[in-house]
Amino acid sequence: MWQRAVNLYHEVKNSKDIASRQPDKKRQVILAAILYILCRQNGLPRTFSEFCQHASVTKKDIGGFYRILTPILDPQGLCARPVLAENFMKRWCNELKLPDAIFEKAVEVYKRAEDLSLTSGKCPTSVSSAVLYFVCTEPGVAPIASQQTYDSRDFATAAGVTNATLHTSLKALMLHREQLLPED
Repeated sequence: MWQRAVNLYHEVKNSKDIASRQPDKKRQVILAAILYILCRQNGLPRTFSEFCQHASVTKKDIGGFYRILTPILDPQGLCARPVLAENFMKRWCNELKLPDAIFEKAVEVYKRAEDLSLTSGKCPTSVSSAVLYFVCTEPGVAPIASQQTYDSRDFATAAGVTNATLHTSLKALMLHREQLLPED
């Protein structure tokens, strides 16, 4: 994918939309935006924050080039489709070495949260990380999880959110705890 991004960079750097924006000085930002687009096209869930961290650039810069490059590199609109929270949660479960049963319960709880409009206007990564933590720590939700202790910081780190953000989302979920719990 990296080689494809480099090839696309060389193709677009002379386009009229990019040439006026100092593409040689902003190579890092343009490559990060191209990689983000390629990840979205290939169904790989990644956030702007992850690219910012690895490329040492700002969200504003990547976002600007993302808006410019999307019509050029993605005329079919594949990037316009929202990334599903399940895709992020699956990746985080793998990263945290959580069993598939926890992932399945987390997806179920997330869908209930969506039905209750608890996710409207919220960042999907924040809510998803809170749902995963909720499933792992709430007694009786995932019996396999209750055998271990979990630290919210691990979930926040995996999701790329702050611990405070995770807890803010968790508080909103806890207000609707009874409605979110799976019926088994």
